[in-house]
Amino acid sequence: MTALELEQVIAAHPAVWRCVVLAATGPSGEPVLTAHYVLEPAAGLTAVQLRDYLARRLPTGRPAVEVVLRRHAAFPPSRKATVELDLMNC
Repeated sequence: MTALELEQVIAAHPAVWRCVVLAATGPSGEPVLTAHYVLEPAAGLTAVQLRDYLARRLPTGRPAVEVVLRRHAAFPPSRKATVELDLMNC
């Protein structure tokens, strides 16, 4: 699974307003995808519900990738700002 594939699936959820997924390498060399997302106003989607949604829609039979979900109240103005935000959360 690529960052773009994950981003497209999350963005297709009706409760998600915006989403950006960043790819990185974990401490053991494993791929890690971090999804930064903002919900639509008044949406009550939980991380558990979003993970269930992803499990039903993502392709199976591919190498495992760790997916980290990070919900934000507002969205950074650029992908660069999202990368900087992600680095601050490490």
